[in-house]
Amino acid sequence: MYTGEFLADFGEEEWVQAERAQLKKVYSDALKEVSEYLLKNEEFDELQKLTSVASELYPFDEWQAVQMQALIGLERYKEAMKLYEQTSKHYFEELGVTPSEKLVEQYRYLGSRMGSRHRVIEEVQADLQESPGEKGGAFFCSLAGFRDCYRLVYRMSELNGQMPWLMLCTITDGKGYPAKGGPRLDRMSEKLLEVMKRSLRHSDFLQNTARPSM
Repeated sequence: MYTGEFLADFGEEEWVQAERAQLKKVYSDALKEVSEYLLKNEEFDELQKLTSVASELYPFDEWQAVQMQALIGLERYKEAMKLYEQTSKHYFEELGVTPSEKLVEQYRYLGSRMGSRHRVIEEVQADLQESPGEKGGAFFCSLAGFRDCYRLVYRMSELNGQMPWLMLCTITDGKGYPAKGGPRLDRMSEKLLEVMKRSLRHSDFLQNTARPSM
């Protein structure tokens, strides 16, 4: 029955704010109790539907962690992974923070579940391949994926002697402060992404053309 903020167009009214906070608390407490019941009884489909709505209404209240539990219970692992990546990206872009420990815990559990499921080699290879549109240029991934990639590259560097470099790019406003979220930041991020892809493609081209033919 709950469809979101009470009287969203009248946010400045003091009595509206008080009523809104109370109704949200009733909703959150009720959903928490229902979620525990559904998890206990393994009614994952209903749980996924309820937490999906909650995640949309309150994207920073960590309902995605419970939603991931439901998706894992339904063995919809790819959807759970996609949800984690989208949530991680949203947390970083809007708040500048990494996902909560509760969400990371579900990510780790998801990894163990995907690893334990019996799969044929063709299916594993298909999952590992990039889609045609992603090939070439810079490689983009979630923070958790980047952490694993960095650790792997760092270990490899100890063998070949080529130390990796880590660069952090921060988009700033006209006064030099980190830009806040919004359409302008989205446009600037897209431009930065295009430049990085173009630069790395150009670098790959130079390396390939500089190699002597065999």
